[in-house]
Amino acid sequence: MKTVGIVAEYNPYHKGHKYHLEKTLEITDADCVVSVMSGYFTQRGEISPWDKWLRAKAAVVAGVDLVVELPFVYAVNRGELFARGAVDILAGMGVDYISFGSELGDIDVLSQLAEDIDKYEDKIAARQNELMKTGDSYARCRTAAISEILDKDITDIIMKQNNFLGLEYIKRINYWKKQGIHITPLTIKRRGSGYFEMNTELGYAGASQIRDAMADGDKDTVALFIPEELQYLLESCLHLGPAEAKMLDIVHADVLRKTTKEIADVYCMGEGLENKISKEIHTHLTLQSLIDSLTSKRYTSSAMRRLLLYMIMNIKKDEVQEAAYARVLAADRLGRDFIREIKERDNIPVITNVNKEIPDDEAVRKMLDIDMRAADIYNYLTGRDEYANSDRVVKPFII
Repeated sequence: MKTVGIVAEYNPYHKGHKYHLEKTLEITDADCVVSVMSGYFTQRGEISPWDKWLRAKAAVVAGVDLVVELPFVYAVNRGELFARGAVDILAGMGVDYISFGSELGDIDVLSQLAEDIDKYEDKIAARQNELMKTGDSYARCRTAAISEILDKDITDIIMKQNNFLGLEYIKRINYWKKQGIHITPLTIKRRGSGYFEMNTELGYAGASQIRDAMADGDKDTVALFIPEELQYLLESCLHLGPAEAKMLDIVHADVLRKTTKEIADVYCMGEGLENKISKEIHTHLTLQSLIDSLTSKRYTSSAMRRLLLYMIMNIKKDEVQEAAYARVLAADRLGRDFIREIKERDNIPVITNVNKEIPDDEAVRKMLDIDMRAADIYNYLTGRDEYANSDRVVKPFII
């Protein structure tokens, strides 16, 4: 089958996603669409108001043929690792195309820029490290370093999130091309609105705005932006206020019972942040207030939210490994056919039942353990039945 891969969070699946899917099929004439989708937590470190099984089901109902999970280690991480994990999974599955949305919508410009960045990566990295000493953020320092080394201002392109992710997808696609695995990148220009925006006239809104409307119980507004066939699935969502209160309590308890040295062992903890967290935790009554106190010119709120989630998950620096595997969340008939093709090629572990299909690769087992820990933490935070919703109990949605 001719296959196309899409990387997504579908948090929730909305009309912008539907447009992207339709345009992708129109351009590629693909037989099968595979989505690599984030699990219970997003790249920004936020809790999803809908669990991963429901979001995967919604995607398949909407026309995606197969949904596999982007492991927590990749899904809740900076853009480079998010993209690398997703592309590695799709490369292992043998897709022909990878399609992504971008603000720019010009694959030629993005591909040339990605090629230029790869060509001068050593110089860019060296200059970026120099700029980081000023205390500015990773994203701003990298953007400035690329602009300086390439001698052209690419700020308007790279500082837009989907353009940035698109560059990372293309760079990783180029890596696999050098290994003899050829994937064609494709970008679709985003329509109507950005992540935090709403355009009622065109019927498109950013996922953040849709979630806010749902949390407020504004069903009329939500109906404008969610495909009609999915509204029955997505009309109810979890209220996350109590969950964030629990997160704050866990962080507080961690600080009280651990030494700063133990906190410093948390994944991505560095540069004295363990001391900052240990100081600030005692004076904040909400998780967002704590995050705001940790956010700075150097560290974005998303980076701090991710870091606190690593604390809550108790993920240690020496625990994290990287590996690609395809954990099935949902599939239709074409998706099931493609799963059989993937298994025949045997290039990537395919997991539909975590109780029976235990990978031989130790790195895969460790990453899968973190995924299942994330499920347990999500269920605890959101007050759901921890047994009935366990990753060892819930089965993929198959039609």
